[in-house]
Amino acid sequence: MKHLPLVAVLAGALLAGCGMIKKDSAAGRMTGMQEAGNPQVLLLGEGHDNPQAPKLRFEELKKRVDGGWHPVIAMEQFDHEDQPLLDDAVKGCGDAGCVIRVMSKKGWDWQQYYPVIQLALDKHLPIIAVNLSRANASKVVRDGVASSFDAKTVAEYRLNEPISADWRKAQENEIRTGHCNM
Repeated sequence: MKHLPLVAVLAGALLAGCGMIKKDSAAGRMTGMQEAGNPQVLLLGEGHDNPQAPKLRFEELKKRVDGGWHPVIAMEQFDHEDQPLLDDAVKGCGDAGCVIRVMSKKGWDWQQYYPVIQLALDKHLPIIAVNLSRANASKVVRDGVASSFDAKTVAEYRLNEPISADWRKAQENEIRTGHCNM
């Protein structure tokens, strides 16, 4: 299945995070998120300091999907090289619990992600595994991006091009802010 690179919902700790998604109790709605339309990329990160964050992220996603949006669900909870196993699980499982058991990934609070996976199954939304495993991350550091990605992916996403110092600094700041300034 071809996945469109700019149509994704990232369910996991990517850029947005610690305090980024909040519920405005007076208005009863999400704050800190783009409200107009359905963007090409919507980052729904962790809210480590907000126990309501998983519910609020899911409500935002469901509202958009119920409104006709058909995103790809990109999940850092699954390693990129496990995509064939994830594809088989999505095809063969009727519920999110089955997908989680097939993938047998430890260390995640799956209650937080169960609704997103179930929504993807119910609405036939593709789920892609986007985490770079420790083994592949080590290969990239040692041998470059071509060691873990095919040439087409490297070219399409311009992974072999250097990034500017300004972009790197901004990205590092986003990651730090998204992880409670750690």
